[in-house]
Amino acid sequence: MKVRFAKALSFFIYLAVIIISNNLSAELSIDFLTPVDTDSKPADGKGGGGELKVIKDMIKFKNGDKFHGKMISFNKKGILWTSGEAQENIQFRTVNIKEIIIGMQKSYSKNVNTQIVLTNGDMLVGKMLKLSTKELILDTGYGGELKIDRFMVEAIYPGIGGETQGYKGPNDIKEWTIENNGNNNSKVEIKEGVMSLSGYYLCIGKDMKLPDVSKIEFEMEGGGNCQFNLQIYGKKVKRNLSNGYMLSISSSYISLQRYEDGSSSSMGNVRSKELQSGKGKITILVDKKEKKIILLLNDKMIKQWGDTDWAGTGGILSFSNQSHNLIKIKNIVVGKWNGKIPGAKSSEANESKDSITFMNDDVVSGELKSIVDDKVIFKTEYAEMNIPLERVEEIVTASSSRHRARRRSKDMRCFFPNGDSLTIDLKDIKNGIIEGTNGNFGATTLKLNAFTKLQFNIYDEEEE
Repeated sequence: MKVRFAKALSFFIYLAVIIISNNLSAELSIDFLTPVDTDSKPADGKGGGGELKVIKDMIKFKNGDKFHGKMISFNKKGILWTSGEAQENIQFRTVNIKEIIIGMQKSYSKNVNTQIVLTNGDMLVGKMLKLSTKELILDTGYGGELKIDRFMVEAIYPGIGGETQGYKGPNDIKEWTIENNGNNNSKVEIKEGVMSLSGYYLCIGKDMKLPDVSKIEFEMEGGGNCQFNLQIYGKKVKRNLSNGYMLSISSSYISLQRYEDGSSSSMGNVRSKELQSGKGKITILVDKKEKKIILLLNDKMIKQWGDTDWAGTGGILSFSNQSHNLIKIKNIVVGKWNGKIPGAKSSEANESKDSITFMNDDVVSGELKSIVDDKVIFKTEYAEMNIPLERVEEIVTASSSRHRARRRSKDMRCFFPNGDSLTIDLKDIKNGIIEGTNGNFGATTLKLNAFTKLQFNIYDEEEE
């Protein structure tokens, strides 16, 4: 009983410090509310002896503090939050919040065939039903049919499928395979979603069954002189790769090595000034058929490598530390890539004319009249064209015809698993539903589990 009381007292002292330091307000609930929808098996259904894993939300404050638990709701008072340690719910004012990481997602990629880029930077995917002179109708699993103002559309990318998420973690050390060549000083642990690697000669990997077109992303932290290896498409978890590709990643450069039957050859390197601080987000995009590997740092494309013959023979992803620094890996997301480079800008717009880029790189300019039944009606100076949508790579609207959504003080940015995002003037969150208004398509309700992250106070940095 004394131990329980001491633990409870310690928790409430810690919580009080957070509330005071952030000038937060706390609200006590009459009823005890246990976390909901937080239990989940590991991504592959294995590991942990079949035990259920708790996947928590996480709230991040502006001052760098973070707090795990579960978001219950949002209203004009702020975010209502619960923790398994507490007997009371907590009310946090959004003015102090940077972002909320959503612990559990559901895929809504079925029937997705188009990505839409809007003039305020919003990007969303779905099935395009129709485009007229007034609106574009996009059918989505996460928000129903969205009727988007035609003049808010900057670009349309037909043929962009939905990205499917195969793994999100790390969750438990038991779902990973570890190879340690006898170095007792090498150690690896996974705690609260962070994988920590210390010492040489240790390799940790997992058979992700990497698809032919894959997207691998994670965040790393290791200090200014860190260095570690990332192996992809190997067949075994080993420091010495037999077949596959290995990226050697440091705070100053990144190189790619190709391995075939134990022999390696360099595919080149690139400076990594984005990692000079010793931390950053790394994204690897792979297309086996096209034999290409693309590197992004902090969502910016850095390098594309091409191969003459694909060397990978498996689907394993593995990490190994190559320095004395402690390397931390978190927010690992692996899945199928939709073929579009995140953050890639649309082709430069013509001021007075729309343009279409075809799959064979031909380009025509004119007026986009409509899209109906997967047919694009496009008027040029010399003819009106009826174009099958499947032949179109990109449609860019004339810059002079565009309007931009008005910014609002309560705007929140919702991030999809593929990195796309949309902005919403937030009204309410409850029972897994986000309610608010988007400047491009009006009042809407969106499913919370379609998103990985909710970002608050999104215009603060621009005002400073």
